[in-house]
Amino acid sequence: QTDSISITWSQAAEDVVQDYSISHVYSGTCPNVSVSSPVTLDSTATSYVVPDLEAFSIYTITVAAINPAGMTDATVTATTLFTAPGAAPSSVDATVMDSATILVQWDEVPCLDQNSNITSYTVVRYEFGDQSSSVSITVTDRMASLTSLQPFTNYSIQVAAVNNNDDMGPLSTPITEHTPATNVQFRFMNDEIVNHGIVTITGITVSEPLLCVTDRIDCCPPGDSGVSNGQWYFPDESAVPEESEDNFYQTRAVAAVRLHGMNGITSGIFHCDIPDTVGSVQTLHIGIYDINAGGVDIDDLQFTLMTRLTAETPVFTLTCISTGGPATTVTWERDGVQLMNDSPYSISQVVENTVQAVYSNRLSVTGRLTGSYRCSVNNIRGSTFRVLDIQSTDPPTNAAAMQVGLTSFKVSWTPPNTTPTGYVVFFQGGDDEGSVMVDSGSATKVTVDGRLNNRQYSITMVALSLDLPSTVTSSETVMLFEPPTVAITPSPATAIAGESFTLTCTVALTMGVSGPPAIEWIGLNGDDTGITVGDVTADFGDASIYTRTLTFMLRTSQGGDYTCEATSSAVTGMDSETLTVQIPPPILAF
Repeated sequence: QTDSISITWSQAAEDVVQDYSISHVYSGTCPNVSVSSPVTLDSTATSYVVPDLEAFSIYTITVAAINPAGMTDATVTATTLFTAPGAAPSSVDATVMDSATILVQWDEVPCLDQNSNITSYTVVRYEFGDQSSSVSITVTDRMASLTSLQPFTNYSIQVAAVNNNDDMGPLSTPITEHTPATNVQFRFMNDEIVNHGIVTITGITVSEPLLCVTDRIDCCPPGDSGVSNGQWYFPDESAVPEESEDNFYQTRAVAAVRLHGMNGITSGIFHCDIPDTVGSVQTLHIGIYDINAGGVDIDDLQFTLMTRLTAETPVFTLTCISTGGPATTVTWERDGVQLMNDSPYSISQVVENTVQAVYSNRLSVTGRLTGSYRCSVNNIRGSTFRVLDIQSTDPPTNAAAMQVGLTSFKVSWTPPNTTPTGYVVFFQGGDDEGSVMVDSGSATKVTVDGRLNNRQYSITMVALSLDLPSTVTSSETVMLFEPPTVAITPSPATAIAGESFTLTCTVALTMGVSGPPAIEWIGLNGDDTGITVGDVTADFGDASIYTRTLTFMLRTSQGGDYTCEATSSAVTGMDSETLTVQIPPPILAF
């Protein structure tokens, strides 16, 4: 095994050995390996597995037989099996060599984490924030030259160790380096050649000595050969004029086009175009800023929820827009701890406006990770930061739903102890789905109207905060039943005054609705003399049928319209009938 060694021995006579003592000593080359205490086994033992060992390491194991007269021992040497490296190479460092090359160097994997013979290293590079552009190379030395890179580009670099079984260990924490624009160079009036790859943000090249320290900058083609026919441009992309009385103008010299006027500095990104030796034009940008004219500025942090409110694992982004060159360095923190570009966090930066040095700095967060987030932005002119507290809330409890109309249902709940800003009720009944927003955090109910009849709806809820919603409540269901069917008999209703007559209201409930319904007679017209309203009676042959009678000892004034209303599951059905009362003919006496 990689972390244990199994040993066996022949059992001695039980009356000779009282017990066994097992001890082991690390015999490898790594320093500072802890030593464990011996283990005691009884006299019947013939094997033992030595646990908690380092992989691919030599151990000396001693088995001692003990009795009251003393002990004898035997020693064996064994090596644990190898496995993949357990850690990344340490001290990964990178040096930008030119616009297409970065040299990467590193130290060995820590001794106890090597776990095997390390025979090679995998070096991965990708454009900052875009792991889909990843390219890897394999080297055998602790050094790699990354070539054919794009100029004006930030590259993230990671290194992993590989053993002789092609098992690769974990990648190192990404480091970021920036390739400069091209092989065109800037030169100052004192002929000092300036490395234009000093500051590393999306190709905007900023050299600290340019901050009001000279009144001329030369833009030079590779090799300083020939008279330059290059051109300088202002931050607004207009061409810098030839010799003039303006604050900024350009002149030409052997192997240089010169930008003059630094004493009347205008902040921004200047650039020069220089034809190279194969006839194409190379462009080099440089930031020129007045260090006394204010530093970088930053807008308030903007929160954006990237997933649906009902997502089990929400994803949100924080964006801060920074303005003001030179290029900025951005640091993100949560509750005072710096965040790295690694799950569950993703850090990126986009140049929104090169001339004005406007950067969109984004932090993407996966999960309900609340806390105080801070975006700090700085460059050599200054620094600033913005803070945004990301909040969430608990879900509502005791959610319930009931039908309150033919196409309506009411949802009720108990608000959480936290303070939500509102709620969203989601409903779905087949292809009829939607949501209702409740703007009050103290609300406890809402009525949902305009749904489809004779359909069951499932209902869930979330509570809203200023930022992250709560988790989703368990699903509740409600059925929107059709109204009961109501019929009055007899129909037509004709009776003779002075005689007994009965109207019967028969109610048939919708399937799935339990009774009894509420049945009411309407239309007594204020004259209820001799009228008897019967009880609601179930049909014993059919549990969904109920009746209620209206019995008259008819008076002529009791004729007219009568209505029977039946209500079940909050919906009402009705039927009406006109009662015609006839006057009997007079009895003639002879």
